[in-house]
Amino acid sequence: MKAISKAIIKCINTVVVLESLSRPEDLFKFVERDEVGPFCGICRIFRHKSNSNVRNHVESKHFPFKFVYTCEVCGKQVKTKASLSTHKSEQHRNMAKIGERHR
Repeated sequence: MKAISKAIIKCINTVVVLESLSRPEDLFKFVERDEVGPFCGICRIFRHKSNSNVRNHVESKHFPFKFVYTCEVCGKQVKTKASLSTHKSEQHRNMAKIGERHR
């Protein structure tokens, strides 16, 4: 009976959490801090000195398909903000240089 109760509570908590995530910035709600620094408030295992890296962990490990990011250059869609940044730096790194030449 306890296992069923825990599963129901976990399911209810998940629904509440998902409803509270309407924007990617909301992922910072799950970045917690203690005297050592920022950590993941969901699994409480992942730590990093940067809040943004903990936020990226939360998105990629706990909510991988919650948001879709679209590259404004080619239209490719990716599942995390970090993936979009990587895609742009690898696929479109010369775009800024080309734009600067035409000014």
